[in-house]
Amino acid sequence: MPDHKVKLNYNISEKTLTVDPSHLPIQAGDTLSFSSPQGPVSVKLEPSHLFDRDTYSSEDQKPVRVLRAGSYVAHCGVVIAGKTIGWPEEKGWGVGDPPFPLG
Repeated sequence: MPDHKVKLNYNISEKTLTVDPSHLPIQAGDTLSFSSPQGPVSVKLEPSHLFDRDTYSSEDQKPVRVLRAGSYVAHCGVVIAGKTIGWPEEKGWGVGDPPFPLG
């Protein structure tokens, strides 16, 4: 079962948050972790029933375990210099299957 590591990077000049990978199919037993070289991250996973918990924080660094495969979205955010970029302030950045953003 793969351990998926998602990297977040905020481009200050373009004011965009890049998530790599931006499309990530999941299977039961996979794990998800998130990081950014720029600061602590916070993530909200939907729908919550696909995961052992519906949030991830770089403070606890415990990967989220996937309970079952399915379509999902992970709303991602990073704190830079005390300011939150992305989730929970905005739901416009993230990763998922189908590819993010949903619409």
